[in-house]
Amino acid sequence: MDENTVVVTGVGLVTAAGDACQTWHAIKNGCSAVSWVDLDAGANYPARLPGAIIEHDYWPDGLSKPKRFRSLPEVAKISLVAAYEAVTAARTGGRNPFVNAHRVGVIMGTSLAAAELGIQNHLFVLEGQDSRYLIHGIQALPNMLGFFLSNLEGGIPFTGPNLTVSGACAAGLQAVGLGRLLLQTGVVDTVLVGGVDYLFRTDFPSALLTFNSIGVLGNPTDPEKPWTACRPFAGGPENGFILGNAAGVLVLERAEDALATNANIAGTIDGFAQGIDPSSPAKPDEDATQAKFVIRQALINAGLESGDIDFVIPHGVGTIGDQTEALALCQEIGYGMPVTSNKPICGHTMAASGIIGLTTAFRAIEEGILPPTLNHAGGTSMGLEIPKKMVGGYDIRHVLINAFGLGGQLASIIVSGKVD
Repeated sequence: MDENTVVVTGVGLVTAAGDACQTWHAIKNGCSAVSWVDLDAGANYPARLPGAIIEHDYWPDGLSKPKRFRSLPEVAKISLVAAYEAVTAARTGGRNPFVNAHRVGVIMGTSLAAAELGIQNHLFVLEGQDSRYLIHGIQALPNMLGFFLSNLEGGIPFTGPNLTVSGACAAGLQAVGLGRLLLQTGVVDTVLVGGVDYLFRTDFPSALLTFNSIGVLGNPTDPEKPWTACRPFAGGPENGFILGNAAGVLVLERAEDALATNANIAGTIDGFAQGIDPSSPAKPDEDATQAKFVIRQALINAGLESGDIDFVIPHGVGTIGDQTEALALCQEIGYGMPVTSNKPICGHTMAASGIIGLTTAFRAIEEGILPPTLNHAGGTSMGLEIPKKMVGGYDIRHVLINAFGLGGQLASIIVSGKVD
């Protein structure tokens, strides 16, 4: 361990499967949270689509509801709850890494948070709601996510650097990488980083229908099992993904500070890299040139070789991008690498997907488990080893997590387990 080592001391999730613990339980046991969701979109659109939506009451008893709670957009609510879970975990044992509020940063990644805010305001107008419940126009700004989280502590707001990253599906991992850099350069002592998107709306499904119109949403192979709409790395014709709503937040600290205060460390951020594939806004380069470069740079940043990676949590959404990602992994990490995609479990949660991948990696390392990839026959596919069922007793040292987004956004992170 050196002075630049950054660790995760708190984890929080709000997904269709539940909180961080419930989501891990669903992932490792292959229990999908995807269901058929009825839409109110008009005669020219599907009456229902598979989706991973948050139907449970996720607001915790210990978190006070902010003023004008009713008008707060859902994307902000789930971000606050995920942050609350992460902050609570970081406080384990009575420690307080947030005591110097001006040295606490907040960085959130999102793809279309602002769109969700505007839609909700529009709905309030259409429904004739009392004007006091309307979302103020300023809340349509993406950086308002950071504002909401900075006030999580109530009377003592976090006043360090406060940023919003908009890198589509890669935004969550980009936030982690930037937060790590702020810690390594001494700008902050603690930083909340995360990703959130709330795009599957049944009342005004504009983003959902946009994805459906361009043919990237999957169709179930079994109508009784809506999660079969997403089949990552299955080979043969690509199908598509399932959209999901989620928020994920992590607390990052320098390892020396965390160890000195007996923090409960979830894992270590060993390496990070990001880049862009400029060949197309939606279709990746078939040669995977840029994806390979980003994975290679993450290895270099971590000071590791390809043989040090034991497990990969890929972007893996069930589209044509799977082939490109598989090619990059085979050529940079190695053929036969174990790979698990959680997209049939939680849906494709866009900016939150990388954070879900990180939390999955930490739990997989801790428990020595390779979770299954639903809707896959198992065995070797596209040069990768895909577990059909949960594999236990697996020694995992380092995990690579990918998040590749629309607009060519690419991000890769390498993590390991707890430090001593």
